[in-house]
Amino acid sequence: MAAKSVREAPSFWHDRDAFPGREAWFFFLWLHLPSFMLHQFEEYGVPGGFRQWWNRVVFNSSNPEFPLSKRLAMRVNFPALYAGFGILGLLGVLVAPWIGMVALFATLTNAYFHISYAIATRRYAPGVITSVLLYLPLTGWAAYYFARNGEIVMGEFALAWAIGIAMNVAVFAHAWRIVNRHPEWLEGERVTRARR
Repeated sequence: MAAKSVREAPSFWHDRDAFPGREAWFFFLWLHLPSFMLHQFEEYGVPGGFRQWWNRVVFNSSNPEFPLSKRLAMRVNFPALYAGFGILGLLGVLVAPWIGMVALFATLTNAYFHISYAIATRRYAPGVITSVLLYLPLTGWAAYYFARNGEIVMGEFALAWAIGIAMNVAVFAHAWRIVNRHPEWLEGERVTRARR
């Protein structure tokens, strides 16, 4: 289903007029996708360093591959997030806008994570620039638009935000499960050799 949703997404944009009353959601959905890509580029491209930062700062690990390895980063960011966010966005168009807001609230929660760590450590946290410049305004703009037009009510906003928070908590919980299973891997060099 995920592959079909991603494959058919361009035709949904082309046929957006066939969904009367949901044209604005197409705008927010498609604006969200490039903002997510730019966020990923900041984290893993230029300036990059998110994986190492996550391991060192968030988990106090001296091992640059633990708990977030290159493989795990790819598994979380590409199939899970791109396909998952694509499906949520399409459901926001086909079913109800609040379902699509889940993706925006998930990125808003992610922005809070980046911004809070940058403030707490008084250092750059990979992803904080796009969090401030893209995620905050885009989510705020979408929420304002849908609330003003009565397309999403307060209870639906609360549910969408709760699910968005839960998605972020699931990522942290998975990382903590890995750490709790192998706390010795935080030590770095010895573990790197042991895992080869």
